[in-house]
Amino acid sequence: VERVLGIARMRHGGNVVSVAFSLDGNKLATASQDSTVKIWDLGNGRELRTYRGSKDPVRSMAWSKDGKYIASTAGLEIHIWEAETGKIKSILKGHEKAVSAVAFHPEGKLLASGSDDKSVRLWDLEKDEMKYNLNADFANQAKSQIYSVAFSPNGNLVASSNGNGQMHIWNHLREKGKMLVTGLDAHPSHTAYQILFGKDTSIIFTCGSDNKAKQWVGLAADGETLPGHGRPT
Repeated sequence: VERVLGIARMRHGGNVVSVAFSLDGNKLATASQDSTVKIWDLGNGRELRTYRGSKDPVRSMAWSKDGKYIASTAGLEIHIWEAETGKIKSILKGHEKAVSAVAFHPEGKLLASGSDDKSVRLWDLEKDEMKYNLNADFANQAKSQIYSVAFSPNGNLVASSNGNGQMHIWNHLREKGKMLVTGLDAHPSHTAYQILFGKDTSIIFTCGSDNKAKQWVGLAADGETLPGHGRPT
């Protein structure tokens, strides 16, 4: 990767803010503040495709597990487009401020998104419509700009990290109003930039503006609390 990324051709006209590998590892998608998403051939460093559907800087991008689709932010919108052709499949609208984070469900039928409007939303990609606003019932003072979202490997849980240094996790299969399973001050008095699950739901990783990366005792597959949850390991 170092050899390929050193080639001048693999460049954007602005800062690169998000990257994702294809399932086979042969291609890399990159999103940039130059408002484009590019797909590269990692074997030779050549640019295969450029998506120019956004008029705004692209802040986040995700590649579906089956390799068919890429989701990328476009201001208040989320664009779902075909990785092979660059053809737009759908445009998701509903956020009230710029979308800052996107993540595909492992089966590709759902998409999670976070935004500067402080909301975490779940989208039905078969109907191309919003399914849930996961933190709609939070008090406004408990909300902050969303920096990242992630699905658990089994697809049951949705996680977010925010500008208050918090992480929240929901089980989207539960009854509405009972989906939130945990909320922690992962990086107190700082921004929580990223949240990721490990190989399963029992391990969670976060990093923040406190210059710390943390590994946490996670949750059971359905979101039930495990012994030691809420403490870094």
